[in-house]
Amino acid sequence: PNQRSYHKELSKVLRESDILLEVLDARDPMGCRCLPLELAVQQKLHNKRIVLVLNKIDLVPRDVANRWVTHLRQFFPTVPFKSSTGNQRQAHRGGVDGYGAECFGGEQLLQLLKNYSRSRNLKTAITVGIVGYPNVGKSSLINSLKRARAVNVGATPGVTAAVQLVALDKKVKLMDCPGIVFARAKTSEEEADVLLRNCVKVEKIDDLALPIGGILRRTPPEQLMEHFTIGPFSGVAEFLTLVAMKRGQLRRGGAADQDSAARIVMQEWNSGAIRYWCEPPQQAA
Repeated sequence: PNQRSYHKELSKVLRESDILLEVLDARDPMGCRCLPLELAVQQKLHNKRIVLVLNKIDLVPRDVANRWVTHLRQFFPTVPFKSSTGNQRQAHRGGVDGYGAECFGGEQLLQLLKNYSRSRNLKTAITVGIVGYPNVGKSSLINSLKRARAVNVGATPGVTAAVQLVALDKKVKLMDCPGIVFARAKTSEEEADVLLRNCVKVEKIDDLALPIGGILRRTPPEQLMEHFTIGPFSGVAEFLTLVAMKRGQLRRGGAADQDSAARIVMQEWNSGAIRYWCEPPQQAA
């Protein structure tokens, strides 16, 4: 689907929902916040509420997630969340940083939505819209709330194509909305950010050095050295050479295939295998 059809779907979600859940990736919450959208809702759609869902909290240290929740609650109600993985009905314990395979934060979120429906004294069910950048986990959030695989999930951007309505119970109806590709890059650094938010498929990126440079800016070198089991490096070219040698990506004659290495790095970045996170702004004492 093209940008225009995404925009049409988004307008529909904004028009028909009572509450908007803006889904943020806990690794980079501010990078995922769509401030123009928040502003438009506050200024033009006064009867709608925004709730922030800090998703993928299992991918960052617990204290970082807690500090982000505190920071974001200055702006909107914020619920920390982790989607369930695999078959929800047979979810087992274990997993990163003490979170199991089951969903975390779902009950709290549902309670918040039901309270809102009660406080508005609504006879009909409230409609909840879900918005966010691609790959922040919008469909997985719905699946976790429904405890069934109701929506087609994938780590490929643009996998949700049209708005679907999902009834959670008598009081709450959930709309699924495709990822919003709002980000417009003005500088090459911003372009790297847009690519890293997985708005663009790896095959469609002409210059892979750009997003790889973005990854090196965001991730401590020690973490990349440990993840790829490589030695120290300075700059994109040397990093890709070491990754290519380590993963056996060689051209004829034994030279490192930097393009293949860059694709591997991008895929591991998009799938969440490379651990990184942003620190929340310091709280004023």
